[in-house]
Amino acid sequence: MQDGFSLQIIDFIAPEISCILYFMRATLSFGFFFRFVTVRKRRAPRKRSKQDTARYEEHKEVARALVHKKLEAFNRHYGFIYQRVTIRDQKSRWGSCSKKGNLNFNYRIALLPDDLADAIIVHELCHLKEFNHSVRFWERVKETIPDVAERRKRLNAYHPLQMRRQASV
Repeated sequence: MQDGFSLQIIDFIAPEISCILYFMRATLSFGFFFRFVTVRKRRAPRKRSKQDTARYEEHKEVARALVHKKLEAFNRHYGFIYQRVTIRDQKSRWGSCSKKGNLNFNYRIALLPDDLADAIIVHELCHLKEFNHSVRFWERVKETIPDVAERRKRLNAYHPLQMRRQASV
């Protein structure tokens, strides 16, 4: 046998734990070397109550219409190109922007005051050109939302998780 290393990756899946074990076999004089790399507890799939599902379905299309209307209006100023717009039931985010140019928004954006929804939409729209929170990014946002800092403070009172708890009470 030649001296050298071979690497095997074995994925062991248990109901609650996923382990990735790397076995490195060295044909040198020391035989086998085993190294344990990572253990991750699997998250249980999120279970939505019937009330949550009904609320999501009820507001999803309203949110979609609102987001498209506002995106179109604000994008007249910016002229950015975006791909897909998705409305989701996210636990802790109001929106996100992918490197591919997809924009995602929480359906609860339809339940916010209009000026806060505007701030979220412009925030994600500006991520299409500045994929960070640099000074340039905030300058872009302030072109259409000059009081963005004040709106962000007000938005803290409407955290998506709090809105979810209030809806189920």
